[in-house]
Amino acid sequence: LGAHAFEEIGGEVVQTTVFVTTNTNVPEYKTTYVRLVDFKSQFDKEEAFLLGENRYVIKKEGFQKIPNCPVAYWVDNKLIRIFSDPDNRLGSMVELVEGIHSRNNDYFLKYWYEVSVGKTSFEGLVTSKKWYPINKGGPLRKWYGNNEYVVNWENNGKELKSFKKATIGNCNNYFNPGITYTSVTTLYNTFRFFPKGFLYDVSGPSMYLHDKSIELNILALLNSVVCRYIVSMLNPTMAIQIGDVKNIPILLPQEEVIRRKIDGLTSVCIKNSIIDWDSFEISWDFKKHPLLTHKKEANTIEEAFNNWSIFAENQFNQLKANEEELNRIFIDIYGLQDELNPDVDDKDVTITRIYNSKEEIPESMKGNNYVLTREDVIKSFISYAVGCMFGRYSLDEEGLIFAG
Repeated sequence: LGAHAFEEIGGEVVQTTVFVTTNTNVPEYKTTYVRLVDFKSQFDKEEAFLLGENRYVIKKEGFQKIPNCPVAYWVDNKLIRIFSDPDNRLGSMVELVEGIHSRNNDYFLKYWYEVSVGKTSFEGLVTSKKWYPINKGGPLRKWYGNNEYVVNWENNGKELKSFKKATIGNCNNYFNPGITYTSVTTLYNTFRFFPKGFLYDVSGPSMYLHDKSIELNILALLNSVVCRYIVSMLNPTMAIQIGDVKNIPILLPQEEVIRRKIDGLTSVCIKNSIIDWDSFEISWDFKKHPLLTHKKEANTIEEAFNNWSIFAENQFNQLKANEEELNRIFIDIYGLQDELNPDVDDKDVTITRIYNSKEEIPESMKGNNYVLTREDVIKSFISYAVGCMFGRYSLDEEGLIFAG
């Protein structure tokens, strides 16, 4: 016996069917969902519905296995089974707690270049220092970067802790290396490695692996399309919560050779992103302008520009290839070959790519925040030259010379 009901919810036409078993007389609830959100017009939705396309049938018990029971009707049964084991969730493998919430960032937080470098420690807690790096989210960027802010943590945060409105997360791993991410985003969450010396803000939560040997594997998974797929199911909003991240089910390869391969690919992703981040004055590890780094035997700025463009293109292509290979590995591990595609769009590769002019930027790169033109490069070179004139930088020595 079956009873049917139809309802339209947020663009989804839902057919609910209640079946009654003949032996036990206990109802077994099944729901048929018709996914129509990807169609652009009412006509297309109607046609797909009448053709019986994009139908998903699931028991209510399937939802109950996923944390917070989201109505993720499109989820593969294999992934639902993965959720069944709470010991395989990220929360059991990391320390991830609420970070610093100063409630007066204008006073307690600064850009690192706003304060004296002599009063700043980039290596960890130092008694004589006042300012320390802090993870604070930032724009879409994977693997490494967005290291821009410092926080007043003088005398072990005495002033901040005494500010009544502030809350300080009870973290045992402050100043240790780990993984951070941007909690609020309009697209998808991106995860980054950070070295020792950092605290973290509520908008840039940071996690510390209990087993450091799997850290690179975990970072690779978190930046994969598999994780993006899972997170969109756990929390489809713009703000992912700490609890959502902790509920990500973790499957790592059993074969040591595959784990080492993931480590190698991820290490290159981090290395390329560090090189890219440190190529600009926004980084406190900036050494000299890339036109000088890639000058080689060049006698003109144009030749140096071409050298940097070629280098940046190679770095970009290598990062994209590595990300696609990591996607393939984790899609296979999670058995989501029918659900996900390993390809990475050019606009989602978060390191520099250089073009001669805006007119040369292809449609595939529109929306990428890391595109530079020749004009941008020359402007940055002029900025570096002015820095040399004022003594901030020097042609005789790399890095910051005077930043007091």
